[in-house]
Amino acid sequence: MAFCPQCYQSPPLCDHGVTPGNACCLFTPEPSTVRLASGDYPQSMRVTLPGEMRTLDARNIDSVIGYTKPIPATEVLIAEETAIANDFTTVAFNNVGHALSLGEKRPAHLRSVRTAYIDLLNTATTQAHSAICQNGLQELDRLNTRQAASALTNQMGQVTTTTAYQQGNYPKATMFQTVVKAVEKGTEAIAPTEATYLDASSGKLYVPFEKSTKVTSAENFMYCMSMFITTLTCLTKEAPFVYYSLQKEMKRACLGKGHVAAQAYMDAFLRTMDMGIFTNPLSIIAAGEHNRLYDEVMAGFPAKQKELRDKGELSKDPLDPRRRITFGKVTTPMGGKGAGVINDWTTGNKTKCNRFHSTPQKECSAGVPAGDPRFKADQVGLCAYLH
Repeated sequence: MAFCPQCYQSPPLCDHGVTPGNACCLFTPEPSTVRLASGDYPQSMRVTLPGEMRTLDARNIDSVIGYTKPIPATEVLIAEETAIANDFTTVAFNNVGHALSLGEKRPAHLRSVRTAYIDLLNTATTQAHSAICQNGLQELDRLNTRQAASALTNQMGQVTTTTAYQQGNYPKATMFQTVVKAVEKGTEAIAPTEATYLDASSGKLYVPFEKSTKVTSAENFMYCMSMFITTLTCLTKEAPFVYYSLQKEMKRACLGKGHVAAQAYMDAFLRTMDMGIFTNPLSIIAAGEHNRLYDEVMAGFPAKQKELRDKGELSKDPLDPRRRITFGKVTTPMGGKGAGVINDWTTGNKTKCNRFHSTPQKECSAGVPAGDPRFKADQVGLCAYLH
């Protein structure tokens, strides 16, 4: 039976190997070609992504692949609407419907149309004319509300909350935060929360790193890296080779400063890519920008380690994460309670144990003598000298 050359599965899981005309059912399709009219992505596409990424927000996918919603064709004005747009003083009771239609087709004219309706209402002499103007003003209010809501949507047709703003401006960095949250907290609810991000209306574009979910181990950090790169290359169709250098760079940071510092470095690295100055990790490293980012990010992490190194509790080598062992005060000498006494308490003469300092060896004859005030009675006979 022929195996699929893309996913290496055979029927019934995948029949591409048997029927080449059928697409591989497990190979991630081009996202923009399977995107649903609702703005979401089908489950058949999501199941081809890593398990932690199958609930990735559709807006984040849109931003990563650079999807833009087609701009609808501008509606053409009819002759009556064009005439009103050229001169709003021509609005009368017999053409108020055309004025309302103009406001719907050209939102920029809404205020002028509303003013024209108010002028007509003030000159109305019959109840019918008054009702026409009042109904028109209500419809204009509803139209204005819809236009205001539309103005709050971005080019992908999604409401620009702070989360959507983050996904639109820093898609890769946001996606990595989503991976970390999925790995550390599970995949039930991995969408970023509003509290995670700064309010877009404030004009601040940076998400404080301390507010994002942190990896709890170096192993989890590298696993998150793997899931992120796998998902990114599936969605963007980029060659995995582009991200080999990024993995190596993050490993260096992880070994040198720990996994939390490495995550902060990863966050800054991806944001630099998201800003559009550098298109991929290779271009960042080729320009030497990664060294500046590393120094800038790590400046916020060495304080504690420097303090430990100054105290002698850490190795002076920054790539050596092992802590030094600090011994306490010796209260019982090695070898027993009496070991280490090397002078006679009566004469002050220093005597070595003849067991290890004579040839041939003899039994130790330097035990604690009876009557020595420095030792208790049960210590008499114990060797009082270093072997």
